[in-house]
Amino acid sequence: EFQGLVTKFPNRGNFVTKMTRDDVEDVYRIRAELESLAVRMLKERGKPDREDSRRLSASLDRMERGARKGDFAMFSAGDLEFHRGLWDLASSRSLRKAIEVVAVPQFSFVLIQSVRSSRLDLLRVVEDHREWLKVLETRSTRQCVAHTRNITDLFRRQILEAWNET
Repeated sequence: EFQGLVTKFPNRGNFVTKMTRDDVEDVYRIRAELESLAVRMLKERGKPDREDSRRLSASLDRMERGARKGDFAMFSAGDLEFHRGLWDLASSRSLRKAIEVVAVPQFSFVLIQSVRSSRLDLLRVVEDHREWLKVLETRSTRQCVAHTRNITDLFRRQILEAWNET
């Protein structure tokens, strides 16, 4: 309930929370700010280093295996693992908690929507994440933050386009 996945109604029961288009827009707007801050903080720490990139790439490999198998749970687990890896590299417990509260329900929503619709191009999402990692490895803090905002907006549009087709 705290994460927004379940809504409790007294004397009626517990129900899976439904996200509206406005909810999705709101979450992505907040995520763009929080993930951009995480990227700024990790770059200030000289991250990602070679080992960090290896771990993040392993998450992307998991996403890709899930995408190729049509295993949305595996894909989503790899996706969340990748993002959590970025958040952890920022080394801020407060930021991590804030992102978890905002983002985890949205990841669950995407999983549910993906299961309902094959319209979301999962391999394209994986490639977009791989490009994001390359940017994080090679570009300046300012460029990484700008790319993070752009990629978050791209993901928002992909989710909403897939949703429109269901």
